Amino acid sequence: MNYIANDNPSFFRDFVNQNFADKSLYQYTYLQNQLESVLNGYEQIYSDSLVNVDNNDPSKWIIIVNTDRLVSIYGSNWDSNQINEILVAFDFKTENHSFISGTSKLILEILDKAKIKDYQVGKKRSFYKSSSVKEFDYSTYNIQRPSFERVSELAKMLQMYYHEEYKGNNDKTIQDMYMRINDLILSDEIFTINDITDNSIISFCSIKGSSPGILFTNKSYRNKGYGQILLSYCSNLLLNQEKTIYLMTDADLIESNVLCQKIGFEKFYDYISIDTAQY
Repeated sequence: MNYIANDNPSFFRDFVNQNFADKSLYQYTYLQNQLESVLNGYEQIYSDSLVNVDNNDPSKWIIIVNTDRLVSIYGSNWDSNQINEILVAFDFKTENHSFISGTSKLILEILDKAKIKDYQVGKKRSFYKSSSVKEFDYSTYNIQRPSFERVSELAKMLQMYYHEEYKGNNDKTIQDMYMRINDLILSDEIFTINDITDNSIISFCSIKGSSPGILFTNKSYRNKGYGQILLSYCSNLLLNQEKTIYLMTDADLIESNVLCQKIGFEKFYDYISIDTAQY
């Protein structure tokens, strides 16, 4: 049964609070960011947002959150009848519903049922978790918390990360990267592994909350295990404080996913972003 946000605001609000407020639910990271933006007044939830719940089995649900930037779609244990119900209430073919993200399998099923064939995949991400990560003899590697003297070097690396990660479609200015690196150093949320001979930076790994964030290795040092060592180091630091840690990868980058699995991370969620605008 559909519960439209405009017609059933209390049900919609209560469902959101009960299911997505817990920050440890890493699979809902992007949805939580979207909802936080709404709470802070930067976006508004549109009236066609909805929750669909099977009244005989509350574990079967779909939620659609439509705001200024995108449509988020997440679900659990849904069936084809629920997809048919939401297609009656939510028109995926309108222009302001072009940018969609959330549970990969659900979104692809919806687009198929809605007979939407012309779309472009933005990002496919794999979400991982682990309670035990392989350890190495870190004393044989030059692992550091970088000083502010390394900002320029790290800013260029971070700029290259965005260029490679988004294939040139999300390039950042060097000024923005300087600010990001400064913040990471100031908050002790970045580590580097450096070349023993000249102390140049080989890889960096950022930390976001209780999770490893961006891992990037300079091209000349790739495929030599440095990223694996640094990710392992940062992960084990976090596991000293958390029972379980999480990270996400680009699902299409095989080497990134293999790296995570090698040191003990297990995939538990598939995320996708879609642009259904006509090209």
